[in-house]
Amino acid sequence: MRIPGHFAVVLLLLAGSIAARPSDAQTIVTLASGFNEPGGVAVDGNGNVFVADTANSAIKELVTAGGQVTVNTIGTGFGPLGAVAVDAAGNIFAIDSQASRVFELAAADGYATAKTLGSGFNFPTGIALDSNGNVFVADNENGAVKEILAAGGYVTVNTLGSGFFAPGSVAVDSSGNVFVADAASVKEILAAGGYTTVNTLGGNNDLGLPVGVALDSQGNVFVAGLFSTVVEEIPAAGGYSTVKSLAGGFTSPQGIAVDGSDNLYLFDDNAAWKLPVSGGYSTATKLGSGFPGANGIAADAAGDVFLVGFGTSGIQEALVVNNYANLTHIGTPGFSVPAGIAIDASGNVYVADTGNNAVKEMTAASGFATVKTIGNGFVNPSGVTVDTNGNVFVADTGNNAVTEVLADGSQKILGDKLAQPTAVAVDISGDVFFANQQGLLEITTAGAVNSVVNQPGFFSGVALDSNGNLFLSNNDPIVTTGSEVRERLAATGFKSVMAVGSGFDMPGGVAVDRAGNVFVADTRNNAVKEILPAPPVLVAAVLPGSRSIELGDTATIFATLINTGMQALDNCQIAPASTSFFTLPFVTMNYQTTDPATNTPTGQPNTPVSIPGNNGAQSFLVSFQSTADAATFSSTGVPLDFTCGTNDVVDTAAIVPGVDTVDLSASSMPVADVIALAATPTNNGVIDLPAGGVGAFAIASFNVGATQALTLSADTRNGALPVVATLCQTDPGSGQCLSPPTPTVSLNYAGGAAPTFSVFLQSTGPIAFAPATSRIYIQFDDSDGGFHGSTSVAIEAQ
Repeated sequence: MRIPGHFAVVLLLLAGSIAARPSDAQTIVTLASGFNEPGGVAVDGNGNVFVADTANSAIKELVTAGGQVTVNTIGTGFGPLGAVAVDAAGNIFAIDSQASRVFELAAADGYATAKTLGSGFNFPTGIALDSNGNVFVADNENGAVKEILAAGGYVTVNTLGSGFFAPGSVAVDSSGNVFVADAASVKEILAAGGYTTVNTLGGNNDLGLPVGVALDSQGNVFVAGLFSTVVEEIPAAGGYSTVKSLAGGFTSPQGIAVDGSDNLYLFDDNAAWKLPVSGGYSTATKLGSGFPGANGIAADAAGDVFLVGFGTSGIQEALVVNNYANLTHIGTPGFSVPAGIAIDASGNVYVADTGNNAVKEMTAASGFATVKTIGNGFVNPSGVTVDTNGNVFVADTGNNAVTEVLADGSQKILGDKLAQPTAVAVDISGDVFFANQQGLLEITTAGAVNSVVNQPGFFSGVALDSNGNLFLSNNDPIVTTGSEVRERLAATGFKSVMAVGSGFDMPGGVAVDRAGNVFVADTRNNAVKEILPAPPVLVAAVLPGSRSIELGDTATIFATLINTGMQALDNCQIAPASTSFFTLPFVTMNYQTTDPATNTPTGQPNTPVSIPGNNGAQSFLVSFQSTADAATFSSTGVPLDFTCGTNDVVDTAAIVPGVDTVDLSASSMPVADVIALAATPTNNGVIDLPAGGVGAFAIASFNVGATQALTLSADTRNGALPVVATLCQTDPGSGQCLSPPTPTVSLNYAGGAAPTFSVFLQSTGPIAFAPATSRIYIQFDDSDGGFHGSTSVAIEAQ
């Protein structure tokens, strides 16, 4: 339902009452894009930004000299490889499944250069070669088998056959027929007829979820089944209609290969095995020892074995001449899923190399060419930071610990059983802050572990500025902070919270330079962005701040967006913040410009507009349409994104609870819907108290809904403030209390009634000016605790 005309007025708070402090950042600039899920970000003393480009398994530097941003790749490697094949000349063909990339490493240049072959794949998992050098790929998530033609330089990609579910491995016989491990079956794509005919092999036999397939020189098919304990053979004789079991005793076969003499090679759990043809594949001999986990195996004609997978740090080769005694790295494996990144005072770069279970240092003196591993024993480390003395702190996720690698090379565990820490930062006193499944915690220099933010979720980035203030990014959209970056002030024990940037999509790492600029790895947007430490150009306010409706009805509020800058801003609009979609999954939000004099809607719904500079303002009608058959809901402080600009430069209004957020609830029956306004003595939305003194403000209200028994109360929502509040209902004419003030006021609030109230405050200590957190909320609740109206004022006590 609409707000009555005499309440349909947008309250334009003074800019000072809703603006952030001068150090808070609101203008967001995209520094560079083209990344693939960047996860970590750090900044050196010269303002150069270093990025852990996670899915590209690369480290990149954004050089900012001259006001221009140049992106240099300073360290790279292969991602978690899914499969490998080798041709007669020793050239290696492999798949980077996460990057959906197929590439070749040429033997002629020592495997130094990776050449990408074809395109359009989606999580490929298997690869094979025919005698002409054509590459065949199991394109898993596209449910297809594809051929990359050697003719023309591996540019043309053809799709073969059809009807595949989740192809995982491929092999090719001497006639060019392609064999595919496809979910629960093995299939053959016949070369005759142009790869259009697909046959299922082995009848109705259970192959234990085949994930690996290989062929000998006679065309016999060998299958590794993930849930099997044996190797299965589907003989060519008889038209691939029968299945026989070979050697057994395996745990979880994952990859299979055949050499030039028809010997079989199998990867099972953390071991590689050879099944000699001379024994009819009835016995298996373990190759060497200490093989890391792999999911791909290949063999050349001589019997040299190649391994790839999450645990193999790129591509590794075990030589037959050494009796497979050790592994040799092919090329420079580099990084595998780098996640966290940090920089010391000398400009050296430290990387949490997650996929390699290592922490690495790239020395600045070598131009980042020298990469050395520091510390040991890590399992999936995902966060790293360094203090002023060169000590490195690691969020050792898989070990549930935070580990310090001292500058002298020794290391110690600072805390264990920490529930998978993911991001870490250290202040100038040596206190370590880290994020885990419980929220944000601190390890003091005395060894105590304290909770700083007890909020389950996933803080994906943690950084500290020179004043010890915390900056946190959160990419879990189910919790209240959403895909935003927020600052927690050290001066208030990290209780005061200010949003400094929003509109990201699953933000990852966060860093702060000496000037207070905040850098964010905007993971899902594949970009790195900078939040400038300037007063917000945009400020926003809504009125009323609460609506309570029946399901199926539409709640409306008014909003005003003010451009305090000098230049006009384009593309100004309103959208639900990232968390709003999860807080209110069955509500559709729309906005439309209005004439501020009459509140009449103008323009077209959901159409961005321009707002002139020098305190130019635009008013809007914002509606929330609920679904009639949805579940009831009650959500306070639902944030809205007020933005202007483009993806490259975005100005966003600070999210200030109680000022530009809205409380929304919906019931299955008619309910009271109280429109409430607060009036302070200074008419700026702020109540100023002497420290230890008293003050008061007034509340006007109007029930546009049904009659209902309600209770009026006051609270601070964001934590305890040194203030005591009492209330009374007043005579609308004189403003005098109708009864002595008490902590709560109860009344049977009739539909269409307009009672007034006074709120009396007694401060018991100083309260800093922080409009986002230091607020008094007045709320109208029913007997079950459901709210039916609210308003708030900022409070300070000096």
